[in-house]
Amino acid sequence: MGKDRSERGAALVEFAVVLPFLLAITLGVIDVGRAYVSSVALANAAREGAMYAALHPLSQAPGGGGCADPNNITYHARTESGSVATNISVSVSPSVGCATGGAGQAINPGDTITVTASEPFSPITPLIEGFTGPLTLSSSVKVVVQG
Repeated sequence: MGKDRSERGAALVEFAVVLPFLLAITLGVIDVGRAYVSSVALANAAREGAMYAALHPLSQAPGGGGCADPNNITYHARTESGSVATNISVSVSPSVGCATGGAGQAINPGDTITVTASEPFSPITPLIEGFTGPLTLSSSVKVVVQG
């Protein structure tokens, strides 16, 4: 007819043993998906910043004069998705900050410039961050400065 008590108890114990592994796998898959989405967004941000950098290599970071938002590489990279992503760090190499082409600026047409976008990533799976520590995702794009 029906299962006796010992068989039902055994199924419950087996489920209790397997459940942590199933949760770890599920959370791990979610973390991989979140990391992939973040890496795609960072790649797009770096590409957008690099496109602007190819034409305006001396307008790198917000500052006075011609580099105020939205006329700088950092702003273009952070707003690639349509809204300002303040969690994204943008770095440009070689770095000149916000310059208007004054003396000492050594970025000329034909030179290469690299734009790197990065952001911290916090996994929701407790074991991953325990093994790896804080994670930072980043993406870099190198372009040739146009004349």
